[in-house]
This record gives sequence, structure tokens and C-alpha cells, in this order.
Amino acid sequence: KHPQADRLNVCQVNVGAAPLTIVCGAPNVRAGMRVPAALVGAKLPGIEIKLAKVRGIESQGMLCSAKELGLSEEADGLLALPADAVIGASVRDVLDLDDQIL
Repeated sequence: KHPQADRLNVCQVNVGAAPLTIVCGAPNVRAGMRVPAALVGAKLPGIEIKLAKVRGIESQGMLCSAKELGLSEEADGLLALPADAVIGASVRDVLDLDDQIL
């Protein structure tokens, strides 16, 4: 739990390198779940991820819902990935999102 906000969580996120601190407000966030993480510099539909302070705690990215990734019109929380998803792998590879156009 975030020490200064009831609806926020401070997450230690393993992205395949040094753990990152990411502040998250998703209602379904829980320890051990695998979700897409957009790191500083990532560009999502309508937003570029920047280093930010959220209620005094530095957030080094964003944990993503299907809506934030442009995969759905609605979302009620983070997009849960399979438990065997490779940590640090591109979400495009994990979800097989690269289409072939002939």
C-alpha cells in the first residue's frame, strides 16, 4: 500500500533487470502477477511514459491494462498475463500481436 494514498500501491517490479518501483492504482494488482509494464520512454496510445512522482514516491513506469495498450475499449484492471510468461519479454511476443500482412 502507498503510505499517502488509500487506492494506490507501490510495486517492486521485475522487468528482467534491476527491480523498478512503479506506483499503481489498479484494483486487481497483487504480488506475483505478471502484467505488461511500460517503462520510461515507452509510447502508448495517447500517452508517453515519463518518470513521475506520485504522492512523493518515484514511479519508474506504468503497469498496463488492455485498454492502455489499445487492445480493448474497456478495462477494469491490469491485463493479467499467463503465469509462465517470460519476465522481460515484449508483450507483443507474449500475446502474439505481430500480424503478418501479405
